[in-house]
Amino acid sequence: MGRIRAVPLRHKAPNEQQGYPAWKAEAAKELKDRHDIEATAIAERIWTQFYVHRLGARQAAERASIVYRTSRPPD
Repeated sequence: MGRIRAVPLRHKAPNEQQGYPAWKAEAAKELKDRHDIEATAIAERIWTQFYVHRLGARQAAERASIVYRTSRPPD
């Protein structure tokens, strides 16, 4: 019986068709609309990581909201 190798799927990256500024603007709008958080509350290095990891704007906004909530003291 042969071994089965896992082959990573090559998904089209959500940011292949748009540059970083356009992608970030879209992600910032999602973050504001969905979570009422300004994009400036998230460090630029975090946005860059999300972009490099090829997250879509909505995914990046969701993750940014988590970063925001976990980095702030409770109300």
